[in-house]
Amino acid sequence: MALLIASGLALGVAACHAGTTHRAAGANASAPPASHAPSNQGIPKSAFTGLESFTGPAVVTFGRAAVQAAYEEMVNFVFATGWNPSLVRKNLDMLSRADFATAHSYMTASFTTAFDATLAKVMRADKVATQKLQHAMFFGVTGPNGAAPVAGTHVVTDRRFSTASLAVDKTQGHDRLSMTIQARASIQMIDASGQRYALPADRTVRYWLVRNSGLSAAARPFLIDSWAVRLKLGSRSSVKGP
Repeated sequence: MALLIASGLALGVAACHAGTTHRAAGANASAPPASHAPSNQGIPKSAFTGLESFTGPAVVTFGRAAVQAAYEEMVNFVFATGWNPSLVRKNLDMLSRADFATAHSYMTASFTTAFDATLAKVMRADKVATQKLQHAMFFGVTGPNGAAPVAGTHVVTDRRFSTASLAVDKTQGHDRLSMTIQARASIQMIDASGQRYALPADRTVRYWLVRNSGLSAAARPFLIDSWAVRLKLGSRSSVKGP
């Protein structure tokens, strides 16, 4: 089973044990394009230069440097996992847990368990679980007339992201950093006739994060304890070939 993208389709929210917090201002402020680097590379530091500094209760609780680190970490996460160049080409029947090793490295143990429970259902071709996971991570993308993602390192283009909306969540008995970001990218497709087009998608993701006290803290200062995702698929647009 693959993801057949229909233009203009707006999907709902997929969430896992998400707590309630208050949304801060600024979530809709758009940043410039992240980069024109190949889609298998991370978002460069330069893409975050010049953005307004974070303020408010989350900064008081966690510190400005920590919040900035979490923001850069989550922006990289949403693209590395949501628009992963390898996964967009891999059909469901070829998926394995190893394909999600990068995603696992960003998660708490409890959220990894919840994520893997959904993944196990996906691998059994459960339609509800498959749609839920596709909200957060594309895999097996296809289109009309035998369309599939193009080969090469530029299969994902036009990566953009917003500033973050922040809050402090206390619903689980300890402080969690609630962070909402918007991300957008396009998947470059080619059909059986050689026609190329771009399939844009927007994700609004709310992460609930906790400090990482483990050995991976230097690379992953915060870990994802929960998320809620809204996915909106845009209309395809023709592009010129190489």
